[in-house]
Amino acid sequence: MRHCKYLLPLFLSATFIQAAEPEAPGRGGDEIPRPSFDRIDYSNPKAYLFLNDKMGSRDRIMKVAESIEGSTPEKKLFAIYRWIESNVFYKADYFNEWRTFDQMLVDGLQGGCAQYSVLFGSLARACGIPTVWVKTLDADWIRGFRTKGTEGSWNGHVFLEIFIHDRWMLLDDTQLVLYDNYDPKTRILPGNRYAYDKGGDPYELVLSARWEIWKKQVRANFSDFDLSKLPVGNGTDLLHNTIANAGNNTMANAGNLKYPAVFVFYSEKNEEGARHLGKILYPKLTHHLTGRSLTSKDYEEQFTKFVKPGNTIILMFTADEKDSVPEAFRDLLPKAWSEIELEVGKQGAVKYDSTARNLNIITLVAKDSAELSKLVEKTSW
Repeated sequence: MRHCKYLLPLFLSATFIQAAEPEAPGRGGDEIPRPSFDRIDYSNPKAYLFLNDKMGSRDRIMKVAESIEGSTPEKKLFAIYRWIESNVFYKADYFNEWRTFDQMLVDGLQGGCAQYSVLFGSLARACGIPTVWVKTLDADWIRGFRTKGTEGSWNGHVFLEIFIHDRWMLLDDTQLVLYDNYDPKTRILPGNRYAYDKGGDPYELVLSARWEIWKKQVRANFSDFDLSKLPVGNGTDLLHNTIANAGNNTMANAGNLKYPAVFVFYSEKNEEGARHLGKILYPKLTHHLTGRSLTSKDYEEQFTKFVKPGNTIILMFTADEKDSVPEAFRDLLPKAWSEIELEVGKQGAVKYDSTARNLNIITLVAKDSAELSKLVEKTSW
């Protein structure tokens, strides 16, 4: 990511919006805030409507919220998502710094799920929807850190808990997936992520945007973590590995299996199609979904640090993007670009299944962005 009636009107007065802030997370002797899964008073949703300066200017947040329309809570959540997607764009360089709503609004940039959650949660509260932030880490990351001491890419995600229709639900705001069959006591969240910390103040909670102190907190909290609390780890995908090693040129033979880690590369003009693809693939994932732009920097970063054998790479292009794949990664293409252009010219849109570098490669090419979105929709994933 996800319906009883909320006790207060959806448009709340300033008096309710400025409800008292809950107690800040507890701190240890070294001043690193201690994670807590039990600090939320779920019986008092009004306590999770406040806006403070660390989140951003209340006046600025409220002004944006005035433009958010929707006759139901779900429609309001959709409108918030559309506003963020239209006004604030992802830039990886900002992932490790705390940025307020105001800063992200002024320069139109956010650095990942932590900052995205501040934008979304602030607007949700301003629209009268009580909101709590939930910090998670990928189970596989915890397992690797605990057993081998590896830190790597610090894989995790920030979810939101929202109170609508008289009950708490889980929201993956970056994917706009609402989980209504949800119990706040649940520890294992979608994507095999372990929930370990919750709070009503995203700054005091220490999201990953407060990078250095967040890493210290994670190290301290998981150094002696009981691994029996985690779900069974990812197994060895013998079928996909066999297909990749044999050089089989179609994943269709693999049947209707869930996807392992997926990396999607696309240009800004094809963002709508990529986001639709993400929503389709999200329930099928056994690990994570990563979207990146068609730049040498993003290719290098993902393939150097994160891509592993057996993962799936999805390349999305329109016919005029022949130079979008850096020279060092041209071997990922299923055939010469001139041949792809000819086929797209005849068919309008083409999907290719291939393998390279012991990876499953899916290439989607269409004459324009609209046709690319249609190809995503009609493809059997």
